[in-house]
Amino acid sequence: MIKSQLIQQYSIALATYVDNPIEFGLQQAHDMGEQAIKNSFSIAEWVDVHQSALKILLSDQKTPQDAVEKTWDFFKESIIPYEMILRDFQYANSTLQHLYQNLDQTIVEQTQDLRDSEKQYRLLVETMNDGLGVLNNKQVLTYVNNKFCEMLGYSQAEVINHGVEHLFDTHNLNKIKEQLLQDSPQSFELEWIKKDGHKICTNVSPSTIVVDDAKTNFVVVTDITERKLAKETLLKERASLAQRVEKRTAELSRANAELARGVRLKDEFLASMSHELRTPLSAILTRVEILQEQVFGALNDKQLNYIDNIETSGLHLLGLINDILDLSKIEAGKLDLQKDTFDVKNICDASLDFIKEIALQKNLKIVTDIDCTVNTIFADTRRFKQILINLLSNAVKFTPKKKCIGLSVVGQKEQEVIHFTVWDEGIGIAESDMDKLFQSFVQVDSSLARRYEGTGLGLALVRRLTEMHGGSVSVESEVGKGSRFTISLPWKANGENNNNQDIKKLYPLQTSNIHPSPLILLAEDNESNIQSMSDYLNLCGYRVIIARHGKEAIERAHEETPAVILMDIQMPIMDGLEATQHIRADATLSKIPIIALTALAMPGDKELCFAAGVTEYLSKPVHLNGLFKLIEKQLHGI
Repeated sequence: MIKSQLIQQYSIALATYVDNPIEFGLQQAHDMGEQAIKNSFSIAEWVDVHQSALKILLSDQKTPQDAVEKTWDFFKESIIPYEMILRDFQYANSTLQHLYQNLDQTIVEQTQDLRDSEKQYRLLVETMNDGLGVLNNKQVLTYVNNKFCEMLGYSQAEVINHGVEHLFDTHNLNKIKEQLLQDSPQSFELEWIKKDGHKICTNVSPSTIVVDDAKTNFVVVTDITERKLAKETLLKERASLAQRVEKRTAELSRANAELARGVRLKDEFLASMSHELRTPLSAILTRVEILQEQVFGALNDKQLNYIDNIETSGLHLLGLINDILDLSKIEAGKLDLQKDTFDVKNICDASLDFIKEIALQKNLKIVTDIDCTVNTIFADTRRFKQILINLLSNAVKFTPKKKCIGLSVVGQKEQEVIHFTVWDEGIGIAESDMDKLFQSFVQVDSSLARRYEGTGLGLALVRRLTEMHGGSVSVESEVGKGSRFTISLPWKANGENNNNQDIKKLYPLQTSNIHPSPLILLAEDNESNIQSMSDYLNLCGYRVIIARHGKEAIERAHEETPAVILMDIQMPIMDGLEATQHIRADATLSKIPIIALTALAMPGDKELCFAAGVTEYLSKPVHLNGLFKLIEKQLHGI
């Protein structure tokens, strides 16, 4: 119908084209062509329309030959746009086919990538260390991995497409349902029932996704049975440990009370024994003296010899009692030094006189060498004489007949130190026995068949008394050749009393207002040294805190963070070396300078101190002005 109408309309247009100007006819024909395109006519159909329109026009026999030619020209002109459309269509079709081919290739490649990715994710899920389960909105398991099955003892076929009711007791079933109903479920602990009936404790981490109103839950299940068992065991151990600590604390409290009671009883016992032993001993020695005076009549030589032996034994026993009491007083901090200035040569001569008779009995040669620049020293006369006599007595005791012993005194003015050396040509001391020398009641030869008598108190007293004077003891010895014991004490060449009260005059203090008052931690157990050192450091402008053993030194260092630590090496509870190691291991304290102060100068002591981490090493007696300079060097690099 539409085609016949177009033919009719086009024939009219052609007739109009004959009777009117060409432009009008072309416009009419063009409009008809557009209408044909809108009605989806092909080029062949359009040509048919033209031919039919021409036939109608020619059948009227009104159209001259030239009109027919013009109509044909019009037809040729009007068909050109359709040829162009056809070419564009053919190009577009070719391009589309090429795109289809590329799309097919891309789909193939992406499908393969998707399969590879799916394979990797499946491998990851199947080999993960935790169980994985997927539940739909009806709480039915649609997928589980191998670990899930391994934990519960089921196969995948036994749990997939099944509900979870058989995997929990009522409480845990309600718990997991409540958690999965939440919009943002959190991790929670859950107890599962295995196929064999045993229960395992797990941590469940759920997540939820919703697609087209269908809710899917993913649960990652971690077996924490062993972890929870370990935690419960740890809690039990802690409770048990707390009980043991409480019990041990009570035991230690009782032990401390017993120890304090023991110390008190020891002091009481020593005081009592001192009285009980001295009283009869004093009576014995008094009667011996009376008998020696032969007040009651003349005595023969044998009787006088017996009396002399009684006196010698009594005096020996009295010395032993005094040594024990002195050592006990020192350990209790109850022995006070009565310092004064006295002549060095006189005290040396008096000490040599004490052992001269015994040395002559063994035909020993006594050699003395006293520095002429050394005149006086400030010390406790009685205690210093006790030090020299103990060393000289040992020299006589351990030196064979017809050998030599000696006493030398050397003053070092610059270091402000005086050295008293007692040497012998005796049996010597092995390197392995050096550590036993200064221990109370310990002898190098402790066998029942030992050749030399003694209690092992002499050298212990020598060390303690030397330290109380602010000095140190050093030893050099070789087996079979002899020994050298050196006592080093503080000394002023000008003879001034280095009393603590006059310390400011003796040492030229170099304090100034340039530096604020640094805090010095003094770790020292000897009260006499604590008093003298702290007084001097205060006069130098430093603030001083005290620690009386290594453990307290660590605690005070944590509390106060001192600028410098002066560390004595031999202290109770914890020695200075161990305390230094603890301080160096603490990052907050490791940079604090530590100056070691020790009364021992044994071979290897200095190396041990540096190995423990000390910054500087000073051997007692300490030159106080030199100590001040060393502290300033550590504080300010001057």
